[in-house]
Amino acid sequence: MYREGGSGGIRDLWRNIPIPETYLAAVIIGILIQIRAPKQLFDRVMPFRIAGCGLIVLGIVIVCWSLGSANDTDMNAPERLIDTGAYSLSRNPMYLAWLAIQIGLALVINSFWLLVFTPLSFISTHLLFVRKEEADLLLRFGDSYRLYCGKVRRYL
Repeated sequence: MYREGGSGGIRDLWRNIPIPETYLAAVIIGILIQIRAPKQLFDRVMPFRIAGCGLIVLGIVIVCWSLGSANDTDMNAPERLIDTGAYSLSRNPMYLAWLAIQIGLALVINSFWLLVFTPLSFISTHLLFVRKEEADLLLRFGDSYRLYCGKVRRYL
């Protein structure tokens, strides 16, 4: 991606992929607890592993779609409100993608603990990131953002 005055390329792409520390911490802690105190979700794991792989792929597709929707906009300091593509269905498609990936990973590795931490990571992401981002976007875009919020749900 090219950006005037920027370096362009793959660095700009990665800058637009938020990996919230809340999800990352939940995955790491869940896996560590699973290693120390294994607790499975299911006895028959294959159907759930297939479903988990599907959720992981869905999450990756949503991330890619969101990046395409954002195009060359710097998501840390957007100059325009992105309301097309993935952002026409959800104001936070990338956070939904991480949720799908975390649930998918829990199913693939059959981890009770990773699944237990999923609601905690979702709620903490909402409280620590989403609310702040919404306040910033409201200051930056004002009525345009209010109208967008009236048309597009926060998550689903």
